[in-house]
Amino acid sequence: MTLNLISDAWIPVRRRSGAREIIAPWQMTTDLDKDPIISLDAPRPDFNGSFIQFFIGLLQTAAPPATEKDWRTWFEEPPPPEILRQAFSPFEAFFALGGEGPRFMQDMELSEGAEVSLANLLLETPGGNTERNNSDLFIKRGRSAHQCPACLAMALYTLQTNAPSGGVGHRTSLRGGGPLTTVIMADTLWRTAWVNVLPRPSYEALAGDPGKGQSSDIFPWLAPCRTSEKNTGKATTPLDVHPLQMYWGMPRRIRVDMDHAGQGVCGLCGQNSPTLFRTYLTKNYGVNYDGAWQHPLSPYGRDKKEGMPLPRHPQPGGLVYRHWLGLVVSDQERGIRPAAVVAHYFNARRWRSVEKNQSRQLPRLWCFGYDMDNMKARCWYESTMPLVHVQEEAAGQFATETARLVGAANLVAFLLRSNLKAAWFKRPGDAKGDFSFTDSRFWQETEPGFYQSVESIVRCLESGGDAEDLRREWLNILRKHALGIFDDLSQGGRFDAPDPKRIALARRDLERAMRPGSKKMARLLVLSQDRQAA
Repeated sequence: MTLNLISDAWIPVRRRSGAREIIAPWQMTTDLDKDPIISLDAPRPDFNGSFIQFFIGLLQTAAPPATEKDWRTWFEEPPPPEILRQAFSPFEAFFALGGEGPRFMQDMELSEGAEVSLANLLLETPGGNTERNNSDLFIKRGRSAHQCPACLAMALYTLQTNAPSGGVGHRTSLRGGGPLTTVIMADTLWRTAWVNVLPRPSYEALAGDPGKGQSSDIFPWLAPCRTSEKNTGKATTPLDVHPLQMYWGMPRRIRVDMDHAGQGVCGLCGQNSPTLFRTYLTKNYGVNYDGAWQHPLSPYGRDKKEGMPLPRHPQPGGLVYRHWLGLVVSDQERGIRPAAVVAHYFNARRWRSVEKNQSRQLPRLWCFGYDMDNMKARCWYESTMPLVHVQEEAAGQFATETARLVGAANLVAFLLRSNLKAAWFKRPGDAKGDFSFTDSRFWQETEPGFYQSVESIVRCLESGGDAEDLRREWLNILRKHALGIFDDLSQGGRFDAPDPKRIALARRDLERAMRPGSKKMARLLVLSQDRQAA
């Protein structure tokens, strides 16, 4: 029996009681009053990130609200499972994992190519050179080669959604390799998915041609692949397909071998399965997404030369509050704007519906993605950040104030790292190595204080007050933690022999640079000169 991703149960979830279940997509609203589903429960964190995008994409495709009023109706009175089943059923034929015809996220015509292990669907799997050099020390080859149908389906979707460069002609995802995804989180799985669904006019205005009416314009696996060979292929721009293909992009040419399935324990979820797949065919020059795509779930900057929107990607160091600018509010200095769903959440005042119906914590922004170095996955990053709203008339000043807080924190993080190196080394300018651990500790320790400061600034601005005192309090928080980290680490680096004089001078320089009277700090935090003595 072939798994159908619409009608069959295959998605692992957890309910508020802690009970674990496997559901079909249309069952996400079961028992909302008694024991609602509150989270996904995949065997891998990247699969959870893909599952929520799958849910959002399915709702956006099969049941898009025509207006904000329609969206609010289903948010406040969620549809029963049977209504969702009716909405999804016209698409069942497009979501078969196997069979002779079109298959979910697989090239319908691929009959020749390289035969590789299913483990290669996972972004962290060692590449060919790593295996040939026998240097796969931490992540071993072949451990996830046997996959059950459910894990295979999600591995396919995860790769196609995050696809990095994979050699000549192996195309990246619609948002490039390892895009940063941001999803608004509510208190149930249904509300989390639905709050990220846009009214039809909103997503159609982002990218794509709404006039493209063929099903294959949305689901590329329903037609022969738009290949992208150098001389005979073609790029796929927003004008070539329907806007909904942003949720279902398929850059890689893949077809799973389903004729030689076995049985046993799945290498990903650890469950016994009567069907296990092992290999797939792959070929380069798949769909080459090019042009001004603007995926609803990603923040974007802009290419300075061509003016094209550029999706953001996680970078070494993780997702901390210094990234709050650009993810929750616009970062005017760097030209980064939040994802379309985040902007709509505030502009359409969805936060009112969300906060009114939340039974527990306030909504947060779920941020996740792979930090990719070309085709190598360096790390999977995942974090949540509070979604703070302000009155419309205070929004501009709020963005300015939070930018000041983050700017000061960036400066202090640099000062701390520089002066620790000065304490550790006779020649700090020649010091080699990775000192990012000092930054990581600094951002982690100061994060609670940042969000408390943000909440205080909201109250201050909405009451018409002056936020300078709050900026000074924030500087005190930064100084306290920076000096504490310096004192803890300065004598324990073991890089050079500890030198008390060198340590004392470095601490003095650090403390002086963080005083309110410091020119850089006063400029960043806009601290008035007549109050410096205070």
